[in-house]
Amino acid sequence: MTTTLLLKEDDLSKNTPLGGNVEPSRFIPAIKTAQINFIKPLLGKDLYNKIVQDFKTDSLTGLYLELYTDYIQPMLIHKATAHYFTYGAYQISNKGIYKAGGTDGEGLSKNEVDYMTKAQDSYYENYKRNLFAFLKDNEQAIPEYISEETKRTKRVNFGGWSFGKSKDNDSSSTNTGTHIQNSWEVIEW
Repeated sequence: MTTTLLLKEDDLSKNTPLGGNVEPSRFIPAIKTAQINFIKPLLGKDLYNKIVQDFKTDSLTGLYLELYTDYIQPMLIHKATAHYFTYGAYQISNKGIYKAGGTDGEGLSKNEVDYMTKAQDSYYENYKRNLFAFLKDNEQAIPEYISEETKRTKRVNFGGWSFGKSKDNDSSSTNTGTHIQNSWEVIEW
């Protein structure tokens, strides 16, 4: 199974402190992790699949294009960058794990890296709050989205008894079964 990444190759370097000379193979895992573990659960399976399919075919329009451009893309950029900051200074090769050193710079302390990571996470959280406001305002026009509030208010019938559906009992919850695929699968740009 391939994962279509919802970012272009230069989106991180254009919008974050990440330099343009970083090899894509170094930050692709960060994008994929952020997309699968943070973006997909927020959108839910149906809306996520629609956005991915429309992105893949370059057919995002209307509210879906606005959703992608104003919320999903920036959230993914900042969350992926925050994740990359946690491992970007390290290299793994046949000789072992080592910390990469630049020829024209000095390495940052853990506190400085943590500060940069928190800043990127803060940007992500701001976009996330705005995403939920956007989805709430446009819930009727985006039928693929099912809010947590809607999920909690669904009723389940058991032998004539009617119960409110809890998140734990919701088999359609997007938070169950999410996992990272192995790193050998093909990534589409």
